[in-house]
Amino acid sequence: MTTATRVTEPGGTPVNPTAKTVQTTSMGAMLINPVGPGALDGPRIAAREAVYGNSELERRTIAAYDDAAFDRVRRTEASLRESAEMSLQRNAKHVETAENVAGRLLTLAKDLRRGKVSVEDAATEYQRLQALAKDTQSRLERAAHEAARHTERLSDPYAATQNIIAKMPRSSFVGLDPTRFIR
Repeated sequence: MTTATRVTEPGGTPVNPTAKTVQTTSMGAMLINPVGPGALDGPRIAAREAVYGNSELERRTIAAYDDAAFDRVRRTEASLRESAEMSLQRNAKHVETAENVAGRLLTLAKDLRRGKVSVEDAATEYQRLQALAKDTQSRLERAAHEAARHTERLSDPYAATQNIIAKMPRSSFVGLDPTRFIR
């Protein structure tokens, strides 16, 4: 079987399917696998627009394409979730650092008011804590940006999967394989 690699535009489907752009199943149905932003939508749309010999073949083929697409989405979504969880674990220490800096600043202010620390020592400690706070702030901003990116991707895993596929090198693209879902 040959996997499709040529489309007329990003997200489009081949205009005149040839042996280079389609696969044929043992049942005789054409399997179109465009490469690009519509790598999930393209084959699903093509399956719905194709002409079939009977309604049972049409139903099974469309269902197989849907199952293949959503199987790919489920795998990508699981990977995105794992990445988001690792990011949260990795960035939790920055929140803890920020809380520690805030607590140490309050303690420093109390100690200064009570005369437990000299002004010079308090100024030195304040400058050190201020530098740590600025570094922690930039790390927290990056963490917030990363969390927003994960949230956006996980809010629409179907679109995220298509975007990831669209960015893949053509040589590593593996088209949808609905044949294992045909019942």
